[in-house]
Amino acid sequence: MVRMMVISKNQMEALRQEVRAEFIRRTQTVIREAIPDFLAGLDDAAALKRVESSVVKAESHGMSTERQIRDFIALQAVAGEDFDGNPRFAAAREALSDVTLSAGDRLTHARRLIAEALKGRKQVKSAALFPDLGGEDRPADSTVIPCPKKNTNRERRINDDTVDVLVQ
Repeated sequence: MVRMMVISKNQMEALRQEVRAEFIRRTQTVIREAIPDFLAGLDDAAALKRVESSVVKAESHGMSTERQIRDFIALQAVAGEDFDGNPRFAAAREALSDVTLSAGDRLTHARRLIAEALKGRKQVKSAALFPDLGGEDRPADSTVIPCPKKNTNRERRINDDTVDVLVQ
């Protein structure tokens, strides 16, 4: 069943902000369980700020899905929060900046380069070095995806039902 709803731009922005905040909270929970050292010694408020900072940094490198952002945070957990500014990981920074590759390919290449740079410090394979933090291949800050219709102010939200949304 398809129904029409009208949502103002302010309402849509509020929804996006809430979805983003929920993603950051869920990511904090995943990180505390999978790689507790990344948030060690931080209370919940400080941990949320660190995760949000990591999300912003991941987005600055073109990461946009939950999986990409969490994979980027896994890179930070292994190589350091500011690894992309560390000369030791310059090749990984360049890989993350290579716009000829997809975001996923840039992450894979950066992961391999970081593993090579750390060889000797940690004698493990690349796959074991980086924790899998999960996440879906959907936009991290939105449950709303562009509707494939000509009218650009329409968006489609996928839930139990399909709903066409007119944003005004």
